[in-house]
Amino acid sequence: WAPGIGADSWRTTGDIRDEWRSIIERAEITASLWRYSGPTSGWNDPDMLEVGNGGCSNEEYRTHFSLWAMLKAPMIIGNDIRNFSTPDANNAAILEILSNAEVLAVSQDAVGRQARITWSDTADRHRASKTFGDKLIATKCATGAEGAYEDAAIDQAWTFETDGTIKSTSTGLCLNEIPLFADPTASGSELTTSVDLEAPQVLHSVSTTDCASATKWDIGQFIGGSIVSRSSQQCLEVARFDGLTVFLGKRVQTGPCQNVSKKYGVMDITEHQSWTKPGAVMRNLFQRSCLTVDRDAAPGVTQEAWMAPLSNGALAVLLVNKGPIATAMTLNAVVAGLSAEDKTGYSVRDLWAHRDLHETFSAANPLQFKVPSHGVMMVKLTPNTF
Repeated sequence: WAPGIGADSWRTTGDIRDEWRSIIERAEITASLWRYSGPTSGWNDPDMLEVGNGGCSNEEYRTHFSLWAMLKAPMIIGNDIRNFSTPDANNAAILEILSNAEVLAVSQDAVGRQARITWSDTADRHRASKTFGDKLIATKCATGAEGAYEDAAIDQAWTFETDGTIKSTSTGLCLNEIPLFADPTASGSELTTSVDLEAPQVLHSVSTTDCASATKWDIGQFIGGSIVSRSSQQCLEVARFDGLTVFLGKRVQTGPCQNVSKKYGVMDITEHQSWTKPGAVMRNLFQRSCLTVDRDAAPGVTQEAWMAPLSNGALAVLLVNKGPIATAMTLNAVVAGLSAEDKTGYSVRDLWAHRDLHETFSAANPLQFKVPSHGVMMVKLTPNTF
C-alpha cells in the first residue's frame, strides 16, 4: 500500500544494531520482499548501515555493505563521517568499504531488481531429507504482466480435487499438514506453541506431498470461506504475525478454527482463515495474498547465495559464509538462477578485489571460491558476446 500514498521507500524491519546477527536477520527478513521492490514501486529499507561503528569486524562490514547493495536498500551511512579526516588505517579501510564504486553500481543498477536467495545449505538439507515438500508462503499475487518481476502465475495455481485434496498446478503435489517445528522423524507428534498472537494453541505447518497420502480438506461454499483439514479439524490460515525468517514470507499453517458459522452446513469464517475457493489462485482475503510455491531458498544456517539481475543480461552473485571458519563455496547454475541447459558463457569480475578472473562461468562450468568466515564473495557475471 505504501506506493499508493506516495512513499518510495519503507522500513521492513525493526531497528538495526551494530551486531553481526542483527545485520543478517534484517537482510533475511527483507529477502522475500523483492516482490514489492523496484523502480515503479519503491525500495525496501532494512535500516541504515552500521559500517564503521565498531561492533563488527571489517569483514562483517563488507558483508553488510554487499547485502544492502543486493537488496537495493537505501545506502544511508550510519557512522560518524568526521572520523574519516583522521589519518588512521581502520578509518581508511571503512572509507574503502563505503566508497566501493563497483558494489555501489550493483545497488544503483538501472534494472532495479532486488536480489533473491537462490541457494542455501538449509535448502540442500531439506531436499536430502525428503521429509518436506514444496516451501509454501502467502505473498503478493502475481499480475501476469509481461516482464513483471514476480512469482510465476503457475506457482500460485491450485485445484480442488474430487477426493478432497488440493493440488498445485506447478508441481502436481498436494497440500499436506505437518507438525510445526516438530521432529520430522517423530510420527504423530504435535506441538503446542505460542508463536502466533493468540496462544497457546496447536499449530501445524503446511507443505506438499504426493497426493495419494496428502491431507484432505473441506472447503466453504462461498468466497471468504474456510478450508478445513479433515485430519485435524483445523483451518488453513495465514499467520498474522511472523518473526521467523526461515519462511521468508507470510507463514501458511493450520490452526483452531475461529468465528465458525454452520448456517450453511459448512464452516465459513473471517479474516486470516478466509480464502477464495481453490480453482485457480487461492487468495487469502484478509491478508490480500496468494498461496504460493516459493522458489526462493530459505536462509542458510552457515551458507547462502543471492542473485540479482542487472542491466544488459548481467548478473550479480553474492556468496555468503555465515559460519565460523573459511569454507569453499560453489557458483553454479542454481546459484546464478540459470537452467542446466543454458549455454551462455559469462566473464567474472570480483567486485571487492576489483579484478577480472581468468575463468569463464557457465551452467556447465561451475566455479569454486574460498569465502572467509562472516565474509562474502561478490561477483558480476557479464554474458560473453562473440
